[in-house]
Formats: sequence, C-alpha cells, structure tokens
Amino acid sequence: MAGRVIDFRWIKRYRVFFIAGGFILVLQVFLAYVFIIISDANDRTTYEYLSGRGNLNFDGVDEKHRLQNLSVRRFNKEPYLQVEYEESSLNILSVSNKNKLPPDKVSLRLEDLDFVPPCDIRVKEAISSIHRAKTQQCKQIIANVTCLIVKNQLYPKSLPHLCPTDFIVGKSLGCYEDDVTTRLLSGYSVVLKNINSPQNCISICLQNGYLYAGVQFGSECFCGNDQPSSTARKPDSSCNMKCSGDPKEACGGYYKMNVYQTGLSSKC
Repeated sequence: MAGRVIDFRWIKRYRVFFIAGGFILVLQVFLAYVFIIISDANDRTTYEYLSGRGNLNFDGVDEKHRLQNLSVRRFNKEPYLQVEYEESSLNILSVSNKNKLPPDKVSLRLEDLDFVPPCDIRVKEAISSIHRAKTQQCKQIIANVTCLIVKNQLYPKSLPHLCPTDFIVGKSLGCYEDDVTTRLLSGYSVVLKNINSPQNCISICLQNGYLYAGVQFGSECFCGNDQPSSTARKPDSSCNMKCSGDPKEACGGYYKMNVYQTGLSSKC
C-alpha cells in the first residue's frame, strides 16, 4: 500500500510533463496523417495529368506564358519541323558562302601581269600572294618560285663536293670478289630492295662520309674507307646481276661487288 502511494505521488508531481508529452505525441500523429493525405492527393493529380485524364488550370499562370504554351500545343508538327529545316539550310548556305573564296582568289588574273608564268599556277595561296604583291618584279619572283616547287626543282637533288681531291665522284674501280668473313667494304651496309643502283649507293656512302661504295647481289649496298686489294679483282663480266632500282645497270653478283669512288678522300 505504501508503494502504491509513493507511485501515485511521483506521477502527480510530474503530471505536467506527462500531459505535454502526450499532447506532442498526438500532434505528431495528426501532422503525419495530414501529410500522407496531401501527398496522396498530389500523386493522384500528377498521375491524372500524365495520363491525360486531368485538366490543366491556367487561371493562375501568367497570360504571356499561357498563350505561348497554348500556341506551342496548337502548332502542327510538320510545319514546325519544316521551319527548323529551312532555317538550318539557310545557316549552312550562309556558312558555305562565307567560306567560298571570291573568283579572283582561285584563278590567276593574267591580264594584270606583264609576263607569262612558266607554268599553270593553280595553288590558291600562290595566286593570292601574286595578287597582293605590289610590283611586277615581286609577282614574277613568286610565280617562278611557285613553278619550281610544282616541278620539284626548287632544291638540287645533291650538293656539289668542293673539297680539293684526286678522287672522282662515281669513278668505277671494277668488279671484285667479296668474302663473307672479310668484307671488302666493312664500314656500312644496307639492303635496297627496290631502289638499289650505283648512283643511289654512292649517294648513301657519300652522305655517311665513306670513300668507297659497292653494290652487290642486285640489292645490297656497302660502304667503306679501305680500297679493295687488286688480288680480289675479277673480270667485269662476273658482276652481271641487274640492279633492283635500275635494270640497265649492273649491281655485282653472288659475292661479286662493283666498287666506286664517292669523291671523298682521306685528306678532306
């Protein structure tokens, strides 16, 4: 009995807190219920709009935006797409016309020149440069250089060797027998499957600073600085294999080598 009285007094002492807690709990349950109802109503309305069964209300929408939205709905898709296509076509035409060069930029005005170009100039950059040049002399120089470029003649294929020497570029020393263990020319070698010739091999050896060049087995090129021994000399008829780059020329044979001077000497 005493325990019950103590419990009753304890509850009576904190009854304000119990009442406040109960009120808060009831309020939360009520708010949750209202939120669920509102959310369900919104979902239902949205579903009706998406499915087409609902009606949009434009009363609260700005008049300007309402008219724009209605006009978009009333447009037929085909005319609208046609307008877009026509506008894009006009844009493409305007870009192409913008990038298209004027007629005077693509053809050379010969009537403005007091000379005849050495070739038919069709390079638009060269034509533009000639038209922009102020004097006839400048125009002619540009035309001459352009024609040399077109004919691949602007630069020489090889530079002359001006070092004083008794060696002669391309001088043939004859046909020699080679050996796989002790090569006649052991400085450098390369296989030129389709372009081997005495001239090409001499050019390669000259550029690499060698005194002698030799062609062998039709497609092989050898370079070296030691002159072949006279004991290895063979008749020229022994070097009878056609060159891979020039069938009219002989490029050695089977362990037979045509040897040439490159024009360099050990004194240079």
